[in-house]
Amino acid sequence: MEIESPSSNFTQVNNSVTNYDAKNDDDLAVSIIKLYSANKSFQTELHKLKDVGKSDHESGETISIQNEDMKTETEELMKQKMEIDVQCVAISKAIEYFMVQVDLMMEHKKIVLEQIEMMKKVEDAEMKAIGLKMQAEQLKVICEEILLKEQVWMF
Repeated sequence: MEIESPSSNFTQVNNSVTNYDAKNDDDLAVSIIKLYSANKSFQTELHKLKDVGKSDHESGETISIQNEDMKTETEELMKQKMEIDVQCVAISKAIEYFMVQVDLMMEHKKIVLEQIEMMKKVEDAEMKAIGLKMQAEQLKVICEEILLKEQVWMF
């Protein structure tokens, strides 16, 4: 198994984390940084122990214990990351749903306002029709009076 340089991995991941959307995923970024920081520490310890020698039994036990701790911490961080990813997807879908609902409400509002405008126009037309009908009746009465006066004058 070849050991990669922990500082290059940490720098690369740290750059990725900084460019990640921090407002929604602060916990994710912190978890990833902790994971890579722990990995860096682990790799550093491995290099130290490799230089000292592999024959020392206590060093082997220490590495084994640290390795188990790192494995446990890594698993926990990955679990947290997956939970955060699921929450992020759920929140994104909820936002998308509510945006569609807002669009539908705005369209409904627009239709209602158009209907109100049409009702006002119909009401105005009805009022004009009533006014014209009254004028027509008044003209009819006036015409009948004129005809009666003409008939009286003719006799």
